[in-house]
Amino acid sequence: MIFNNMKITTKLTISSAAFLVPIAVMLYLVISVSTTSIQSAKNELKGIARLKPVVELLRLIPRHIGMVIDSTSKDASALNGEIEQQFNTLTELLESDSVQERRSGDNTNRGASLAAASYNMLKAIKPGDIEETLEQEREKARKWEKNL
Repeated sequence: MIFNNMKITTKLTISSAAFLVPIAVMLYLVISVSTTSIQSAKNELKGIARLKPVVELLRLIPRHIGMVIDSTSKDASALNGEIEQQFNTLTELLESDSVQERRSGDNTNRGASLAAASYNMLKAIKPGDIEETLEQEREKARKWEKNL
């Protein structure tokens, strides 16, 4: 009854609003999901960038260990420089991530956390430490040979 007493323009306006409200809600939901997905992809790319130095270190350290064990190689010092450079790069990236997380209060960057964990593991096998440990083992072997 109420609808019968209205002018045609009012009826069309109400009908249009009834169709536009669900469309507007769906548009809002699609945009919010897309924004979340884009932010997630950006965080993944950031994490990948943080892991690049770790991958480079994982490539260089075994070569360095081989050179240290084969003490005739003279390229170990050049490789030391490369490894140290990668460690410094990784340290700078992790420090900048830490500062950004403290500022924003956001600690959802899983890539940076993985890079930090990898960095801590790799720190334990730095080239200088390997050389020192290897030299200690050689010294023990020499002492053992003398005792024979």
